[in-house]
Amino acid sequence: MDRETRPNPLPGIAFPLRGRSAVVRHSRTGDGPGEAGMATSSAVEQALGRLQSALARVESAVERSLEEHREVAALEGEMQRLGTDRSRLAQTLDAAEERSGRLEDANREVSRRLVAAMESIRDVLARNGSA
Repeated sequence: MDRETRPNPLPGIAFPLRGRSAVVRHSRTGDGPGEAGMATSSAVEQALGRLQSALARVESAVERSLEEHREVAALEGEMQRLGTDRSRLAQTLDAAEERSGRLEDANREVSRRLVAAMESIRDVLARNGSA
């Protein structure tokens, strides 16, 4: 298979042999390929096959790396959102705890006043009941 029919694994990247024949032929008699030409042709074909295989592996590794970078970026974005939510929730919790403290203080004050009012009512009842 010559270079012109072989699919390019990395479109947009020019190979050094593009536009030239990847098959080198030598002829002893001038009418066909000789053994040296076939060996060279075979060696070039094997080298091109190894090159394409290596480039395919590089392309695959680059794609995996890009995907990992996209995943890391997505996770970093999620961490940022979680940090923002955590800060918002912490502020909400602080406000709720402050409100709870104020309600507890108000509850104690109301309870103290109710006790004082009940004592006053008992005193009035005791005075009016004994008079």
